[in-house]
Amino acid sequence: MTEEKIDPHLNLIMNFGKIKIYMVDGSLVRNKIYIDFVMGGHDLIYPFIPRNEIWIDDNFKDDIPETEAIILHELIERRLMEKGMKYSDAHALASVVEVKWREKNFNNVNGMPSAEIVPIDQLKVDGGNGENLNRMTQQQLEALKKSIQRWGSIVPIITNKDIAAQFKR
Repeated sequence: MTEEKIDPHLNLIMNFGKIKIYMVDGSLVRNKIYIDFVMGGHDLIYPFIPRNEIWIDDNFKDDIPETEAIILHELIERRLMEKGMKYSDAHALASVVEVKWREKNFNNVNGMPSAEIVPIDQLKVDGGNGENLNRMTQQQLEALKKSIQRWGSIVPIITNKDIAAQFKR
C-alpha cells in the first residue's frame, strides 16, 4: 500500500529572495497533515513545509491586508530563526512588528512619517535636554548596534526629526 501524497499548494503568491510564499489549502493541511496549522507557517517551524517555503492559509485569500500581515510576520520570524534566534523570541519580535504594521494599515493613521534606512554608524545618542523618555545611554546605543549587526534591521527604530529638532542646542 502506498502512502497518499498530499500537496496543499494552491498558488505561488510571490518570491522573496530564496523564499517562495504559497497560498495553501488550510483545511487540507489541518485535516491531513497538522491540525494546529493556523494563518501561516514556514519551514523552520513545521517539518512538513519544504525548505525555503512559507505557507499562507487560503482562508485569507480574499483579504489582502490580512494576507500581507501574515506574510510580514512569517518573513520576519523566519529570518530571525535563520540567524539563530529561538522560535519563541523570533515569534514575539515578529508579532511586535506585525502589530505596528496593523496599527498603521488598519487604523488608516494619517501623518505617519516616512521610513528610511540609516547606516548603523549614523545612529547617535540623543543629545536632548533629558525630556525625551526614549533617551538612550551610550551603552544602550552600542548594544542596539550590535543587535542590528547580528539580527539585521527587522524592528524599525522610530525617530521623529521634528521632535528631535526641538532638543538641538
